[in-house]
Amino acid sequence: MPFEGLIASAYTPFAATGRINALAVPEMLKLYRESGVSGVMVGGVAGEGHSLTIAERRGLCETWAGAGEGLFPVFAHIGHECLADAIELARQAERAGVAAVAAMAPIAYGPRSVEDLIEYLAPIAEAAGGLPFYFYDAPAFNSVHIAPDHLLEWGSLRVPSLAGVILANPDARSLQSCLPLASRFRVLCADEGMLSGLAHGITCAVGASFNYAAPVYRRMLDRFERGDVAAARDAQTQATELFRIMREFGTLRAGKAIMSLVGVDCGDVRPPLRALTVPEFRQLHERVRHMEVFARPLGTPEDLGR
Repeated sequence: MPFEGLIASAYTPFAATGRINALAVPEMLKLYRESGVSGVMVGGVAGEGHSLTIAERRGLCETWAGAGEGLFPVFAHIGHECLADAIELARQAERAGVAAVAAMAPIAYGPRSVEDLIEYLAPIAEAAGGLPFYFYDAPAFNSVHIAPDHLLEWGSLRVPSLAGVILANPDARSLQSCLPLASRFRVLCADEGMLSGLAHGITCAVGASFNYAAPVYRRMLDRFERGDVAAARDAQTQATELFRIMREFGTLRAGKAIMSLVGVDCGDVRPPLRALTVPEFRQLHERVRHMEVFARPLGTPEDLGR
């Protein structure tokens, strides 16, 4: 499995017209490489995957797979409310040449039992043609609260390509419940719970904040590996403070705004979300401009005509 370290849950870049701006992908990839990101997930929650058409998701997957050229691992989220569409996305991801695929449970009609969840995931994984398949556990997003360790234990009997779980939530109990299975499956934690993950032997995390703040997590990894737990804890505190501020503005809205401040224009969010107003943009910049967590020095609202 090629994924280690920091996997950025990539924002989907939009042009002013609202269409996907594929020209921004090389700039995003350049930012990831210079800041220590080791892979990317496309079409996930941060990527507004559920606001994209099937054609857009296929195109986005192909663009990223091509940009990575096999040297930068691409993780494709292929979950969808419609099972047939998820199967189509799985087949296309394999053709595109991604390294692995993942699917979360549907939002509107979420499964109520582990058996129902497995029956939903199995044909999607099969359609991906043997690519490593991950369950994308995101209960805060879809309100599906099925124990991920149960999914791993029972899902392996039905899904031969089941490789692990992405715990897209900072719940330490979910993480701890999966640890006894870590010899058989990969367990990936969320950026918010990265220090806890490191303490439990987890070496890979997926998060939107890796788009623009990977250096603070690289420091966390480095200090933890050196045995300097206090310094690692300080890095996690800085990252947590950034999360706290961004939640006040809306994490996804604020994240795309910060991307523009580090020099990569990913455009605005799609409705029903809305972009930050000019006063909000300036207030966010004022709140975060002194933080030593970002991949590049922040520009100013004035630089961007805001």
